Amino acid sequence: MHRLTAPFAFLFLAAIAAPLQSADKKMMIPEEGTLEIMLLRQKSVRDELKINDSTVEKIKEYATRQWKKAQEVADQSQTEQDREFEAMAKENDKFLEQTLSKEQRQRLHQIVLQEAGLLYVTRPDIAAMLKLTEEQKEHARKAQKQAREDLEKLLDSKDAKERKEKLSELHKTNVQRLTSLFTPQQSAQWKQMIGAPFTGEFQFSGTTGGN
Repeated sequence: MHRLTAPFAFLFLAAIAAPLQSADKKMMIPEEGTLEIMLLRQKSVRDELKINDSTVEKIKEYATRQWKKAQEVADQSQTEQDREFEAMAKENDKFLEQTLSKEQRQRLHQIVLQEAGLLYVTRPDIAAMLKLTEEQKEHARKAQKQAREDLEKLLDSKDAKERKEKLSELHKTNVQRLTSLFTPQQSAQWKQMIGAPFTGEFQFSGTTGGN
């Protein structure tokens, strides 16, 4: 089991959706639309949201089903993947609305933005709130592509210590990539959108994470 502080976890959650092939097994990086569910697998996040015990089991069962479904989808064509992931995203939204309170969903969204801001910044609703220009959105898309490529290269490393050090460096780079996009007014707006810093510790066991 790997214990990661929130900044390191960003790198696994913020990469653009893509199944990564390695010599011994397939690795999947969760895409936008699954991040909220993945984060709910984390005890630190559930504690932050004050989720009761009965709901915890419901979340774990749902997250496991969705992860298995995502692995099956990864073997399909790109067109089929897009369709299936879009359907899964709608399922996830419905599950969150039925399972969490409005306040819990809001805080979860803030944590997602803190951990995966570079990925989310080009979403129409987020970009509109920040009043990003077309030029800024284009720069953001290029930064997202570079972040994914950097992460793919990094995950090829077999040395755990070296990989952790590179993750730390890449996290700082991705934060700079995001914040460098903003004007002072947008930076202030972003701080409001992400809320109070999430300082919980993440644990990753296997590919799905959680505890």
